[in-house]
Amino acid sequence: MNRTPNASRLWHYMIAHGPLGKDLEERILDRVHRAGWSLDDPVSIQIAHDTLSEARMNAFLDKTGALPDRIEQATVRALRQVESQGRRDIEARQQVVAAAVTAEVARALQTNLPQLARSLRAHMAQKLAAIMLVLALLSLAGGYTLGRQEASWLGQDYAELALAPDGHRWLQLQSFNGDLDMTIAQYCRPDQQGHIPTEDGREACAVPLWLEGPAPSPAGAVTTGSRLRALVARLPVGTGVGLGLLFGIGLAFLFSRRK
Repeated sequence: MNRTPNASRLWHYMIAHGPLGKDLEERILDRVHRAGWSLDDPVSIQIAHDTLSEARMNAFLDKTGALPDRIEQATVRALRQVESQGRRDIEARQQVVAAAVTAEVARALQTNLPQLARSLRAHMAQKLAAIMLVLALLSLAGGYTLGRQEASWLGQDYAELALAPDGHRWLQLQSFNGDLDMTIAQYCRPDQQGHIPTEDGREACAVPLWLEGPAPSPAGAVTTGSRLRALVARLPVGTGVGLGLLFGIGLAFLFSRRK
């Protein structure tokens, strides 16, 4: 904006908050002109303030709109990294994914929240924090409810199987044969020896069915099954702590930038 000797109040305001860019300056002057106020009227200053806040808010929303895609891409990259290394340990997989998502959220917050703190009033930041809190609580409540329903259905299925005449034997065979999905993947693809083509199109496969369990482990030995059971027992607590840490990071950045 050119400096002129007879500068108006509006001119001084835009200089103090500049550089604004030619498009934003013309938008402010156009709104003041359409409203019929002079460049020295206090209402013109308020119009300029509102236009500037609107422009900064739009710029912030454009940048934060890409945040979900960035988080999703980071999660996919982390999962592919784990799969390429052949890791089948559930605990290691969760740690890698959680670390990648946490780092991506922290970077996004560090990049965007300073602009939000400069352009929004304090009550706008409080509303945003309240929305984040409600979303986190709804996510936790929904996950807990779905988990309870899944556990209830699974328990009912096992109860019905246990009451069947041969239920005890089926449960034994299930414990002897481990991960059925992994066994099917190893033997039952169309190009593998175990795959059996049928005339009616139904899928069939010849897989090894263990009728006895493996040799017992020494007393006190840590087996894969015991590790998985311990991990499943800790999974709800770990998930809650992880979500709490992510939410805490967001609030910490939010309120530190407001000061």
